[in-house]
Amino acid sequence: MIRPSFDITALNIEPAEREQSILLLEVSSNFLGCVWYNQPQQKLLGVRHYNFEDTVDKSSRVLMEELLKDDLMLNSHVSKVVMVYHYPESTLVPETYFQSELNRPVLDLLFGDAEKGLVMSEKIDILPVYNVYRIPPDIHKLFQ
Repeated sequence: MIRPSFDITALNIEPAEREQSILLLEVSSNFLGCVWYNQPQQKLLGVRHYNFEDTVDKSSRVLMEELLKDDLMLNSHVSKVVMVYHYPESTLVPETYFQSELNRPVLDLLFGDAEKGLVMSEKIDILPVYNVYRIPPDIHKLFQ
């Protein structure tokens, strides 16, 4: 099993505390960051960070899959999971110019078309813009 680069977790976390918490995951091709925060108690339960490097025998995707299967804290129930993808192919498009059918051409224009990843977009709630980004489909499927 892969070991975390750093692991700061509260001692003696009650299952009820963890079940009320929010899990924030930051996913990249070379790391996975995890934060457990109990919002009702305003208490940080843990912070964990894993670094991945593709090896000859295992890709970062395979390492993440093993980690998600073996890490007890990642397998515990939480009230909400928030995912943040940390991949370089991302841009902001003003709401007035946003058209979903242009998402792929915009990313291809800015970053090239060598990557055939999954193109997604999200409206930024506090601004009149959309975040348009491309991620590896196998990573997205793994975290679904």
